[in-house]
Amino acid sequence: MNPRIINTALVAVIVLILSTSYLLDGPSELDAMQATADSVNDAIKSAATQASNAPARGQKDLKTVVAGVEP
Repeated sequence: MNPRIINTALVAVIVLILSTSYLLDGPSELDAMQATADSVNDAIKSAATQASNAPARGQKDLKTVVAGVEP
């Protein structure tokens, strides 16, 4: 075989490998930032839901206040 053809084929294979290597890097910076922002938003929503379901410190139950009975 002609060495020029072999060299051209090797260069083509190397170019193909290098052109697809970005796929092996994992998520991009933008994807990582979006995932982090989504996690933070989920945590904020979860905390807000828990806070709205729990009574505030020092707040008495409505039935206790109406009945006038100390727990």
